Amino acid sequence: MNSFHLHHRDSIDFGYSCFDRLILNGCVLPFMHTSRSGSIRWFLRTHRGWPDVSRACLAKIAADYHGWVEDFALQTGRDIVEPEKGARREDLVEPYFQQLGSRHGIAVILKAREPERIACHYVKTNQIAVERRTVKLYYFYLNDPQLGRMFLRICPYFPCNVGVWLNGP
Repeated sequence: MNSFHLHHRDSIDFGYSCFDRLILNGCVLPFMHTSRSGSIRWFLRTHRGWPDVSRACLAKIAADYHGWVEDFALQTGRDIVEPEKGARREDLVEPYFQQLGSRHGIAVILKAREPERIACHYVKTNQIAVERRTVKLYYFYLNDPQLGRMFLRICPYFPCNVGVWLNGP
């Protein structure tokens, strides 16, 4: 019996032999709700040096990250692929993993439009709201020496939420 099952056996109502996939989501909780917009203002003022938050400030964060990804892909020779609607991503990335072979590293970068919680600035009221919007996200599909195939999902729009999907053995 593995340690996870030993530790949680009283809480588990089913049996299993292994995990198929582990999904880790990362966010800064004080930035995830409109009611905490003061935390967003404080952070951007203190850590980015902006006297006040504006639509332009928030757009600059995203534009800087989009630019960084484009430069990174160009410098490392990685493709950025935008999947067509309804495309099966596993099938789309498989040739890139085949090309990578047994080496470790990034196989391909996917750029996809998906809903995500982002900070929005309303000019008329000078209010910040955290809302679900459809934006372009990046998926870095990679082969890790210890974890195998996985991907890292990054939202370039503040508060820059992340997700990591690890496949089971």
